[in-house]
Amino acid sequence: GARANASVLRLLRLLRLTRVARAMRAFPELKMMLIGFIAGLRSVFITTSFLGGLTFIFALAFRSLTTDTGVGERHFRSVPASFVSLIVEGMLPDNAGMMYQLSDEAWALGLLFFVFIFIAAFLVMNMLIGIICDVVRNAAEFEKRETDVQTIVSNVMEIMHPHRHDRDRIPATRELLWSILQNVKAIQYLLVVGVDVQALMEDANSLFLDENDANKVMSMAELAEVFGLYRCTSAAIIKGLSKIRQMVQSQSMLVKEWQRELETTPKQLQQLQQHQQLQQQQLQQ
Repeated sequence: GARANASVLRLLRLLRLTRVARAMRAFPELKMMLIGFIAGLRSVFITTSFLGGLTFIFALAFRSLTTDTGVGERHFRSVPASFVSLIVEGMLPDNAGMMYQLSDEAWALGLLFFVFIFIAAFLVMNMLIGIICDVVRNAAEFEKRETDVQTIVSNVMEIMHPHRHDRDRIPATRELLWSILQNVKAIQYLLVVGVDVQALMEDANSLFLDENDANKVMSMAELAEVFGLYRCTSAAIIKGLSKIRQMVQSQSMLVKEWQRELETTPKQLQQLQQHQQLQQQQLQQ
């Protein structure tokens, strides 16, 4: 009976672990937070140690300075009591009452409540604030890059067509790009904003070819994206590498399809030869 109960408990534990694993797969953000939490344990330990040492120094100071006073008898009657008062009343003033009530019942309950407050209020909530700040920073950087690229295109088109008011509606063709790359003022401006003009000249013809190697016409938004790819920034480099990776994957898929066709061609020829032989045999008969 005892062994059966133990096996049932083990099975329940395994089911709990599978539920956690499913939650991690369903919500990858949880996995990222857990990885970040584990990676930051060393920094948390160092910060907590520093906070504990700082609190201990102030606990000694308050213990010596509040001797024979009412507040000293209530909160700083000893160094450990001073330490606890500074932590609870100084860091967790809103939760001090409940912590003292739990500690009066059992010191382990008060300690458990403190650990919960420390993990939930300090670690997890501060991590959430950090994640939100990081998301806002990334969104701001993305919007800034997009705005910068759009500004580059509008300024280049203003250089090329200063008297036209419908510059945003001009189709971006290969001829337009080459006219930009042959304009001295436009080249100077592109160099100032960090566009690799030489690389853009080398790839100018291939940029306007579609999948069928036919000439295509871009919109101003697509031309802005091209200028963004050729800017000398880390984001542009990463985006360019992503484009290259996509192109390599598409070409590799085409190569695999050609290989399959080449593999099936001998079989088809063999089947045709067998069919011809059968027809010849039937004619001879």
